[in-house]
Amino acid sequence: PCRARTPLGAAAAAGRTATALALLRRGAALGGDGRSAIHLAAAAGHEDTALALAAEALRRSPRHFVASVGGAHAAT
Repeated sequence: PCRARTPLGAAAAAGRTATALALLRRGAALGGDGRSAIHLAAAAGHEDTALALAAEALRRSPRHFVASVGGAHAAT
């Protein structure tokens, strides 16, 4: 499994939704782990965290959301 290398990735992988959202809202990069925090949360079985992060990314910008789920080439 992919190990988180950022505080946001670690919070997402641990299912700490409130912490992950707070970090994201304070400017943490959603994809700083090579896999997005959304992917890390989902891979660890934390669907609620993955969905909350996806909703926040989509709220911020559809382009940011597309980039965060691995479609960076589609977001340019």
